[in-house]
Amino acid sequence: VPVVLFFGLNPLVINHGVNGAHNDLLVGLGLFAGVLLILRRHWWWAGVAFGLAAGIKLTALVAIAFIGVWVWRQRSFGRALATGAATTAVLVIHYLVFGGNDALRGLNANSNLSSEGSVWRLIPRLGLGVVPPRVATAVGLVVVVAFGIYAVWRFRVEMVAWIPLAVYCIVAAYVLPWYILWVLPLIAVTLVSDASRLIAAYSLAFASLYQLFWKTEYIGIAGDLRIVFRYVVPALGLGALAGLVVALRADARAGDAVSGDAAD
Repeated sequence: VPVVLFFGLNPLVINHGVNGAHNDLLVGLGLFAGVLLILRRHWWWAGVAFGLAAGIKLTALVAIAFIGVWVWRQRSFGRALATGAATTAVLVIHYLVFGGNDALRGLNANSNLSSEGSVWRLIPRLGLGVVPPRVATAVGLVVVVAFGIYAVWRFRVEMVAWIPLAVYCIVAAYVLPWYILWVLPLIAVTLVSDASRLIAAYSLAFASLYQLFWKTEYIGIAGDLRIVFRYVVPALGLGALAGLVVALRADARAGDAVSGDAAD
């Protein structure tokens, strides 16, 4: 019941997933379905679910890659290969049918974008120079990989599936509050962990600040309100990243339902 209430009544789901009709929620449901199928040892069908999720947003591959490594490490290379093959087949078919090269060119065109809520925007605002979006993305991916490797080594697949992608939602050059919908269903089922509760709190704070201080329609003071967003949200992201390090270490030491090798 707590899991259903957390997800079903979550403002992010209601405001951005339902009212805003963002397809990011479908990515989250696809990843959730894939993890559920992994737990039930349906490797091929898990790959199909992952392929559908990645077909909506390629960033899902961040989570899928580490899930594949976890399956390889905890189960076998053959099962990881089966899951990866199914994911690749579905994704290739998806792009051949629904976009092909045009869709991939669009990805390259967007690689130089950055958003106001990105942690990287705080650096020039403090007078420390400008970080190009592609540099920010490269450094961010190093951070994501570090968190992902730690997750694979220390946690169950339910945690492995959301940790690197949640970190991506903090350290990427272009971030929006509804991107956390990619992993919100998985966070909901791992709320026993300190790390899950931390990211849930951060995502709600980000979304609230976005709504209050960025999407405001109050004429005449909108600019003044937006400066709050420009400074507070990137700082909040840095704080969440540091807090996540502490929370994950605490979860790993606790030896609760989210740590260890079991996945049955």
